[in-house]
Amino acid sequence: MPSRSEWATKLASWVKPASQAEQDKRDRTEREIGEALSAADLPAGMKTYAKGSYANNTNVRLDSDVDISVEFTHVFYYDIDSETLPAATGTALGITPATGRYAANDGPAQLKSDVEQALVAEFGRPAVTRGNKSIQVRETSRLLAADVVPCFSYKHYFRRTYGHALVYHDGTKLFPDRGAALINWLRQHLENGRAKNKPERTARRFKGMVRAVKHLENEMVDEGHPVVPSYLLECLVYNVPDDHFGRATLYDDFRAVLATIFNETRPGGNAEKWVEVNERKYLFHASQKWTLEEAFEFAGRAWAYGGFDG
Repeated sequence: MPSRSEWATKLASWVKPASQAEQDKRDRTEREIGEALSAADLPAGMKTYAKGSYANNTNVRLDSDVDISVEFTHVFYYDIDSETLPAATGTALGITPATGRYAANDGPAQLKSDVEQALVAEFGRPAVTRGNKSIQVRETSRLLAADVVPCFSYKHYFRRTYGHALVYHDGTKLFPDRGAALINWLRQHLENGRAKNKPERTARRFKGMVRAVKHLENEMVDEGHPVVPSYLLECLVYNVPDDHFGRATLYDDFRAVLATIFNETRPGGNAEKWVEVNERKYLFHASQKWTLEEAFEFAGRAWAYGGFDG
């Protein structure tokens, strides 16, 4: 097991953000995918942008695929909060039905097919694979591997102002080839992560600790331990109280982060109240693909693997 001094060296490397060369490659990937869509004969309203760990600056090199949203903004889906806007309908709220190529029932499938064809035209059929939720573009010497996610704008209406303007949470809605539609809250995730990383909250250590935990999990996987989703790891670290960051050393922060995750996810802890970074979803809910028990088991394995009792 690494000594404390060995951990200090390891953590100093792990907390670093992506290199400038890797960041340049990410930007080039995003730009060329956007240019491929612009060159295709597609309706106006496509917005292309990076999301996920690259956008949030929590990526590590072993998790190098860049997630790119292709959001069609001229059609949006919505829900209305039945408690705060009882008996309200889209018509009553003055929401105008969408028209155009992607407004019909087959609009989501058509959008995904159009994006796929545009990518094939630019990168070639062998480099493009259609998955259930995304379209994968193969890595090259110039570009990172990319998961391109066609989606639509989404609004969750929850109240009116005194001037009767509608107030809503904005997100995106994607339609897998199989399974139920999914709502994502990308802007909220980005803003909340940046806020927690501010010097007055976590001494700019939050994102570094996320990267460190991801590196630790990658190292453990190489030793035969189970894979843990990187998104779950980021959310676990997000729920660690701010005052557990900014201690005397990175080692002290790292130990405090893992201890908090372990203590709060075990039976009797408070992790049932934990949220995703977007703060729009509970982290441990029946609809999630992970469980509280799995998070607890990871924290226990990580603590033992690192030899932090010494």
